[in-house]
Amino acid sequence: MTQSKMDTASDAEIGLLGLQIPEIGLDRFYSGVPVQAPSEPTWQARKATVIDHKMMVVKDSGLNADQQSDVDLSQLLAQLNSDKLFSQESQMPKWFENYEKVLGKYCFWTIHGMEFQKYETSDSTFSLDKVAIQTLMNILSDVPKATIENLVKGAIDKIKGLAEKGDPDANLFGRGHSGAHGAKCMIGYAYPGQSGPRIKLAAFHFKIQEDITNLLAFKVRSRDTEVWYATAEMEQSTSTYTTIQPGSGKSQRQLVKEKVLGNAGNGLQELDI
Repeated sequence: MTQSKMDTASDAEIGLLGLQIPEIGLDRFYSGVPVQAPSEPTWQARKATVIDHKMMVVKDSGLNADQQSDVDLSQLLAQLNSDKLFSQESQMPKWFENYEKVLGKYCFWTIHGMEFQKYETSDSTFSLDKVAIQTLMNILSDVPKATIENLVKGAIDKIKGLAEKGDPDANLFGRGHSGAHGAKCMIGYAYPGQSGPRIKLAAFHFKIQEDITNLLAFKVRSRDTEVWYATAEMEQSTSTYTTIQPGSGKSQRQLVKEKVLGNAGNGLQELDI
């Protein structure tokens, strides 16, 4: 089991300034609302967010608006910086290592797990959405599994339904570009923790020989596909994340918001479930 390293607030402020992320436009903005103490989990999803076409997070309605924003924007920041630095074709392990580093150093998430192993099956074909849900269910020790399974399945079914209708926004969890053979996806459930939002996460990366635009809506042949998976649990320190930084006079929450929404706001797609 591994644990991510968190920097001090002042180091995080300085490091964030030099963090590189690609510019992909802006079509969404989170309005600021007062910071609130974490609510009790309700085990009822308010919404799901697809982040940078790589990650789907189903969010418990016990999270307030600020906490939901913190989940979305910190995850998007970590993924975009990893995209900038590493190829998903040849550098997948480094991509995930950097993803963990950014979350810990600049967004104050403590992460346990994220150790990949190869998925093995005797079946000639398998459905990636079923593998993803089962992997996530295996780490839900402190939450009602049946309820969460239905919520996550509902969000996946919503994505698959969009894909069947030809919705361009449903090009999710597909390969990175034409001719690519690598892909990745993450599926998580976010709910109130002790110090801030907590996420149970199942992560995957693939080598696939077929041209796929939506991994979760497709059955793949075992002989043509290699799958590695990992599980993780992460929790953010909201008190540290909202502390006013000495250099800018702003919190790390506000600095991350400005950096991400100023460059990559349309990396987020919300789904009502």
